[in-house]
Amino acid sequence: MVLEGNNYADDTLYNINECLEFGCYTFTIYDSFGDGICCSNGQGSYEVTVDGSVVKSGGEFTFSETAQFCGGSTTPSPVATPQTPAPVATPQTPAPVASPKTPSPVATPQTPAPVASPKTPSPVATPQTPAPVASPKTPAPVASPQTCKDSSLRFRVRWNGNMKTRDCTWVSNKATIQRCNVDGVAAACSDTCGTCSTCADSTLRIKVPWNGGIKTRDCIWVGNRATIQRCNVPGVSDACPVTCGVCSN
Repeated sequence: MVLEGNNYADDTLYNINECLEFGCYTFTIYDSFGDGICCSNGQGSYEVTVDGSVVKSGGEFTFSETAQFCGGSTTPSPVATPQTPAPVATPQTPAPVASPKTPSPVATPQTPAPVASPKTPSPVATPQTPAPVASPKTPAPVASPQTCKDSSLRFRVRWNGNMKTRDCTWVSNKATIQRCNVDGVAAACSDTCGTCSTCADSTLRIKVPWNGGIKTRDCIWVGNRATIQRCNVPGVSDACPVTCGVCSN
């Protein structure tokens, strides 16, 4: 590894230059929350240039994005081509040696006539197996109201004047009363905040694993379409109990 960095601040432009030896390199950008640097929570972007030419740019990805390129400050020396060795004379194949004659075959004794086997008795008819009787169908299970519990998903919350991505463990660590009083937190963390008797959707935007990526969405998105599939994502029904129809009262 020739260059790395982390802990970059929000809304800040960075220009990083590095003089590389000639060769091929791999550039990788990472995002710990899995939603890239554009465009759910801002308009971030990046651009990789080599000798003045752009080799990769973007901003929309999930956890990481990679680009490969070749270049550098020094051109390598040419590699000498190995010379082809002179051909080696192939030895001549010796004349074939005459094979000894095959001796005359010896008479084989005759096989005695087979003895007649006793007749196999006629098969006895096997009683037929009665047709199976259809079993009564088991009724489909009825969904039970879920018990009160915190959502396991991370959510976007405004704290001390800044937008943070946090979860219910953060709410319970310290300053729980103040954090539960932030709009939408008590609905997403009903067990931690002691609001199990009140069934309400959280107004916070939650981080939902969907279609192979992490989406920042809210309960309105859950109710728009494919509600059953979205409510079945672990943690969604705990944050959106009204939309998912799992209120226990």
